[in-house]
Amino acid sequence: MTVQVDRVSPRRQIGNRMVVLAAALVFAALHVYGVGVLRLYGFNIAPWDLSFFVILLLWLFCLARVRYVRLNAHVLVGLFFATLFTIWIGIEALRSPMPDRGFTLFLQQLRNVGIFLVVATLMSHEALLQLNRVVFRVGFVIAAVALILFGNAMVHRTVILATPSLWRPEPQIGYLVDQGGVIRLIGLARDPNFYSLWMAPLLLAGLTLRQSPEKWVGSLFMGLSIVFAMSRTFILVFVISTIFLFFCTWKVSGRGGLRPYFSAILSSLIVICISGSLLARFADISVWDVIRRRYQLIFEAPRWIVWERLLAYLPDNVLFGIGSRGVQVALGGMYSHNSYLDLIIETGVVGFAIWAALTLVVTVDAIRVASYALAIPWVHAWFIMLGMFFAFSLVYNPFYWIIAGIILSLATNCDRE
Repeated sequence: MTVQVDRVSPRRQIGNRMVVLAAALVFAALHVYGVGVLRLYGFNIAPWDLSFFVILLLWLFCLARVRYVRLNAHVLVGLFFATLFTIWIGIEALRSPMPDRGFTLFLQQLRNVGIFLVVATLMSHEALLQLNRVVFRVGFVIAAVALILFGNAMVHRTVILATPSLWRPEPQIGYLVDQGGVIRLIGLARDPNFYSLWMAPLLLAGLTLRQSPEKWVGSLFMGLSIVFAMSRTFILVFVISTIFLFFCTWKVSGRGGLRPYFSAILSSLIVICISGSLLARFADISVWDVIRRRYQLIFEAPRWIVWERLLAYLPDNVLFGIGSRGVQVALGGMYSHNSYLDLIIETGVVGFAIWAALTLVVTVDAIRVASYALAIPWVHAWFIMLGMFFAFSLVYNPFYWIIAGIILSLATNCDRE
């Protein structure tokens, strides 16, 4: 009797391991940006650029030796719009007022499509549990390091606040002193707002795991680190996206499918708020004073003036925009702190429409994929990110593309139901 060996399962297992490793590398790289970049032949190579080269080699190995990739209609549609958008960015680079930097932006977008392709063609529903577990542990370690660095800064806060040269240390890790003399946690990520966003899916992924001391201690560490980052936009967007997602999945949640996830969020928020208040009291810090100082300055942020300046360029450049890096030239080297405004000013209605089509495809699939308990953290992270786009320039960051790849790769499971 001849025994036929199923070769599909081992290939899928290897693909699952590789996509988990790829995602873990990208998220870890996002969190160490504050350590610095590698300068090579005039190019700044960020940590996520280095991680991309690693995962690209893994993907090519998987393609050549294991011969395993997964393509579904959702990924193909996403890849079509991603490719079209990348081509348009290349065209805009030729029109850029800073041709060299416009070209580097095009290279960054090629990297993003590469990350999207690797994740989308290797990810499967079977890999979700392992992915959530691994990225949660990565987040646990990162949060622990961030809290240690921040704790050290708080011990020396009197000296730090009295010494302006220490307000933004080099390298930019541990903390920074922001508006109102508030010390904010930044971990190794350089920016407290980005730290919060990068940490969100890692924390939320942990909430889908089974009950264990590791889950609750890790969630507490990550939650506290986000609280100490004190990102006003993130907190607002997190609350709105959670409520929105809850009502979008009301039917599933009502049957108990997603109820544990939202219950875990509520429980975690209570524990984190209580723990944060106790730590603040121990450090002799007034929580309400910090909140007041953070929010009373919200309308004094320079972004309101910046947006008004940028909108003046729109009437004469509606269709094609002012070219890649045009916003930085218009603002004298500053960022607009609005991804949507960046897109429409630099790439025009044409570029914005292509990107919006891709975003709409992913968003529709995200709502469908949200019925899976293990997938909902990534859907949640997607909506948090779209909200953060209103206050930060993130279009060309790998975060958008890795989340999009995960969601589109999982959408095919919904088609079978």
